[in-house]
Amino acid sequence: MSIQACGRDETPGEWRAALLEQCGTYRLRIGAASRIAVMRVVRERRATPLSEIAAVVELLQGAGLTGTEMELRLLAGQFAEAGVPASVEALHGGQ
Repeated sequence: MSIQACGRDETPGEWRAALLEQCGTYRLRIGAASRIAVMRVVRERRATPLSEIAAVVELLQGAGLTGTEMELRLLAGQFAEAGVPASVEALHGGQ
């Protein structure tokens, strides 16, 4: 397993599980924005397969995408850079 120095590689599963347990689960939702801008971020930043992009966009506009606080704040920042408003909220607290 390798972790890139810039910190943008996938978090190893056991580390991610520990973060979720200790720090809680968060949700990212996006606001009204260009669907193309949203799709571009989803494709480029999350490496989402083309066949799954529409479903991820719908999720982001509805129930939201869940994960660790930091991975979602990073993604929210990437959406902001693309002009897409995004918000991150805590769902479940950690220990």
